[in-house]
Amino acid sequence: MRLIERSSTNQGRYLGRPFWVFLLASCLFNVGMFIFVLLYNLYLLDLGFKEDFLGLVASVTTTGNIVGTFATVALNRRLGLKASVLVFFAGMPIISALRAVATGQAALLGMAFCAGVFFAIWAISIAVVVAQVTTERQRPFGFSIYLGSVIGVGVIADPIGGRLPGWLAAAFGVAGAAEAKQWALLVACAIIALALWPAWYLRLGRVTDGARVTYPRSPFILRFLVAVAVLNVATAAFNPFANAFFSQQLRMPADEIGLLFSGGQLAQVVAILISPLVLRRLGLVWGVASMELAAGLSLAFLATGPPGLAAAFGYAGYLAFQWMDEPAMESLLMTRVRPHERSGASALMYLTIFAAGAITAPLAGKAITRFGYPTVMAAAAFLLLLGGMMFGLLLKRFGRTTGSTGQDQARALPRAPRGSL
Repeated sequence: MRLIERSSTNQGRYLGRPFWVFLLASCLFNVGMFIFVLLYNLYLLDLGFKEDFLGLVASVTTTGNIVGTFATVALNRRLGLKASVLVFFAGMPIISALRAVATGQAALLGMAFCAGVFFAIWAISIAVVVAQVTTERQRPFGFSIYLGSVIGVGVIADPIGGRLPGWLAAAFGVAGAAEAKQWALLVACAIIALALWPAWYLRLGRVTDGARVTYPRSPFILRFLVAVAVLNVATAAFNPFANAFFSQQLRMPADEIGLLFSGGQLAQVVAILISPLVLRRLGLVWGVASMELAAGLSLAFLATGPPGLAAAFGYAGYLAFQWMDEPAMESLLMTRVRPHERSGASALMYLTIFAAGAITAPLAGKAITRFGYPTVMAAAAFLLLLGGMMFGLLLKRFGRTTGSTGQDQARALPRAPRGSL
């Protein structure tokens, strides 16, 4: 009997061709996007823009995320899920390329908004696609493989992105740091465009459920969203400026920043693998709270401006602890609302995250320009500590649930990295 059960379990983990096709498309997209995100702010700094404009770009992008959130469900129902994914993979490299060649403020902000709209299509469609290309038994394993892979490619992509401008300058005689980064950004766009090839062969069904989205109304959802808002105000005050911080404050060249970001991606993968152990011991609520508290302490350490290797460890810790809670937080949300409220609950969470980023990023950019990185990062660290404590105290009576197991945690995909686009 045990042999039969074990055989059945193993068969449930044999992921089919559609899953691997989607994973290939996602990895190609992420390789290009990791390179693009690493270099884009550095490129803008080379063009002469300051952190206040970087904050405005991040805010406009997040505003596009909000608009895209409302548009994505309608797009999936009208065109079908596959068509929506193809629209994203076809449009995103074009918009990214325009962002790389535009130099005027109005054009840069307009393209940033469009990129935010398109990225929302991707962020919201991921879980739906993975659910379609896996069976119920395969799903937890499939989500784990997907998550580890799309984050893990950053370990390779970031150091390549850091060195790519230098390689292009040496190979083609590109003059100037800004031009070298511009060409590297266009190479990243070409890699993003490659994702369209495997995506074309996806077999996905239509989203036919025409039921109106129901939004949950409960003490839990209000407390949850308040804590999430504080946490995302904190992270939005630093994440959009991370590469600029290492460039401007710590004076690191692009290749060193690429290696540092690569280490951060590796730390994220390790953190996600060990997070079920923390969640089993502390439960979902205090597990998430402890991770955010640790992220706040890491950011506070980073705000002191530690040299070289210490900064790398501080940033890796900050990313690792910040990412450990992502699947757990969504799992907690899904277990505390009714099944017909889950889409509405997810939409409320995304809108809270996007709104926090849209409001915070430009204010943080202006504050960095006026007061410097250490002051703003210290304030962000304090808000992370406050948000972690709020999450634990506001939601403590929802403590240990069936969602605190590693399996339930693996069912939830992380939301888009805070302040990443």
